[in-house]
Amino acid sequence: MVVQVNETTSEGVFPPLRIAVVRIGAIGDTILLFPLLAALKVRFPRAEILAIGRTEAWEVARRAQLCHRVVSPDAIAWWTRFDAARTPDPRLADALADIDWLIDFDSNADAARLQIGGTLRHDAFAPLPPAEFAAPAVSYYLNCLGFANAPNFIYINDNRTAIPPDAPFVLFPGAGSPRKRAPITIFTEHSRRLREKDSRIILATGEADDAAIVEFNENGGVFDEHWHRVPLTELAERLSNIRGFLANDSGVAHLAAFCGARGTVLFKDTAPRIWAPPSPIVRVIDLRKRGAHDVIVVD
Repeated sequence: MVVQVNETTSEGVFPPLRIAVVRIGAIGDTILLFPLLAALKVRFPRAEILAIGRTEAWEVARRAQLCHRVVSPDAIAWWTRFDAARTPDPRLADALADIDWLIDFDSNADAARLQIGGTLRHDAFAPLPPAEFAAPAVSYYLNCLGFANAPNFIYINDNRTAIPPDAPFVLFPGAGSPRKRAPITIFTEHSRRLREKDSRIILATGEADDAAIVEFNENGGVFDEHWHRVPLTELAERLSNIRGFLANDSGVAHLAAFCGARGTVLFKDTAPRIWAPPSPIVRVIDLRKRGAHDVIVVD
């Protein structure tokens, strides 16, 4: 379903004053909605935008002035919306009481509607592009609302012209799913090449990356500094001042791209034509098309 965003619709008079956007998903899934928030701001510059979902990722959007407020789904009992047999939790009703338009990327079908009365306009979409969709996921989110001509990529903190020559290079050897992790030797070999060039090397890992840290060390990886479990908002600031990065398909890869960093993303399990960061300065390597003994050289 594509919603045509007009000034006046059968559901009410636009422009809306308060818009809520829902995406309950991983960091990367949330970050890929940033261009949609930007398009909404351009189309409705006076509207207040509320983001509901994974707060650490949405908070990056708020600090980039793409939305005004961020709410955790647990804080408003969002999950009670699926229970048609009872009245939703009052916290959910209160949170949406002053919302004019709910844009919901947490439903797999239009039938999953809120059991709340009133004049709230609710447009629900599948959280993932359909199987036949052959364009970037960002384009799917924009197309759902009729923003087909809006930019599918934005820089939330673009300092590329101010990056000093001694800025570090960041390695992200982890990923949210083990299936997405490329062979650790790609990262360790690249770290040694960087060391030969006297580059300052940062190893950046998250809470699910303990195994990647052990493997990186056991395989002779080198680094000068370790960023471990850095809050996402702080990480966004740091990634705006790096020389480059190498990452698996992960949320931090999308964050680095939207922060204006130049880098390379390795895809081992998912389709890059759908899930690759749409940044013009990010290189994508599809490991699914490489042989087991191919040498992967990262520029």
